[in-house]
Amino acid sequence: ATAPALAVMLGADVGTSLVTLMLSLELNWLAPILIVAGVTLYLRQQDTPYGRFGRILIGLGLILFALQWIRTATQPMVDTFAQVTGDEYFLHVDPQRAAALPFNGTIAHGFLTLSLLAVMGYQACPYVEGARFPLNYGFNRVRFVAPVPVGRRVRGRFVLRGAQIVSAGQRQLTYDATVEIDGADRPALVAEWLTRYAM
Repeated sequence: ATAPALAVMLGADVGTSLVTLMLSLELNWLAPILIVAGVTLYLRQQDTPYGRFGRILIGLGLILFALQWIRTATQPMVDTFAQVTGDEYFLHVDPQRAAALPFNGTIAHGFLTLSLLAVMGYQACPYVEGARFPLNYGFNRVRFVAPVPVGRRVRGRFVLRGAQIVSAGQRQLTYDATVEIDGADRPALVAEWLTRYAM
């Protein structure tokens, strides 16, 4: 029983080290090349070692694609959000006044960061096969962990935690969603997000 547990722990350590290495080398440009090469190998050599290697290349390409920083919190974006919502607090829209605070400048609204989950989810989360359309069903939990300074890049990370059949016409997926900030130790937010699909 000890050997399998050690193997799992070693595998987790190696996986974490590989992801850290990929992040530090900025290899995102390799993602489409690995995916195309992997699909080509897999389609031509499915039941051979080359086909299995093709599947590994596809997986690596998808990991690299998911690790890309996909949004930058710009001041015009924050200003527009402030105007639309009426939340024009100086911490978000006045760089000169905000520079005197511990953040050294303006920060994105927490709800702006939360709203970016939609576009991040479109890019990262798979679509339920046979569904007519998805509906945002809300959150079980949301925490704003760290502010997003204007000018910083963010990305979403999604882990599927549950799937259930609600009715004959609805499916529900539960994701642990995290918005990470480029160069920061703590994420901008963590949430448990519910999405329903109409079948």
